Amino acid sequence: MLLDHEGFRYLNESSRGTQLANCRVILVDRDKLSEIIRELIGDLRVVSLGVDLGKRAAYAVLIGGRLVKYGRVDSISDIRKVIEDIASLHPGVLLLGIGMEFSKSIPDEVLDLLESREVTRAYLVEEVHSNSRGDAEVRLPTSDLAKLPKDIRAAAVIANRAYEKYLRFSPTPSQP
Repeated sequence: MLLDHEGFRYLNESSRGTQLANCRVILVDRDKLSEIIRELIGDLRVVSLGVDLGKRAAYAVLIGGRLVKYGRVDSISDIRKVIEDIASLHPGVLLLGIGMEFSKSIPDEVLDLLESREVTRAYLVEEVHSNSRGDAEVRLPTSDLAKLPKDIRAAAVIANRAYEKYLRFSPTPSQP
């Protein structure tokens, strides 16, 4: 487990000093955390964030086609914190894909996210079949998405669709 000092303190407080079985804790300086994460998860030229709107917005982060982070937030505006966290890793390109039914109007909170200054390119992505297992397995064969909840799976497919759109309209993935 890779932790900065704050995370280590929280772990000690919440576990009351109990040792975690089969877990090695590696303590790193907060300043070096993004550098170490880059080494562990690979090339950060293009990072894609997919958002599936619902009662709680689900999100998924893909790096190199691999699902590296996912979760849910209580409101669409809370996705801003996820964007800021990803931007702190200094990716070359940060893509945002927001799944929507194109027949619906776009809420103001979504428009605000699409205009985030940290985001290199933002896309509204059609949600058709975004949570189907078959589509997820074709688009993201290296991830075991079948075990994930439908909204997280949909967010991962949306992130991948944003990446595919980016590749179609960009000369090379390393150039924003």
